[in-house]
Amino acid sequence: MNALIQDETQRMLRLLESSIRQSNMSVRELERRLGLSQGYLPSLFKGRIQLKVAHVYAIARALGIEPLLLFLQVSPPQDPEWLLQQLRPGKDVYLSFLMTEQSLPNRKEIEEIVRTTIRTELERMNGRAPII
Repeated sequence: MNALIQDETQRMLRLLESSIRQSNMSVRELERRLGLSQGYLPSLFKGRIQLKVAHVYAIARALGIEPLLLFLQVSPPQDPEWLLQQLRPGKDVYLSFLMTEQSLPNRKEIEEIVRTTIRTELERMNGRAPII
């Protein structure tokens, strides 16, 4: 794993730990809500378990936090205007589905859209494909 990814992973772990503390939810309660064994999250935060995107999504949702906001805090876009253009109403996934009268994307489709958006922005910023 390259240094940039390691640095961002450490920042994300610190942000997740901070978010848990601010929520006033115990780590054990969060593990219970996520269906994890006792000690799983401390092992994750100590680096014994590799952080995955699925961890970020699950923890954020359990805490009532928008996962994309966590990713943007850890790795803000170099060109926020570009990101805003990608999210403008004309490109909005929900609006385009509504305009074509298709059904709205389900949770997995939304997660993939967010992953793809983040991956695309990181690739554009770094000139290479990140591991997500």
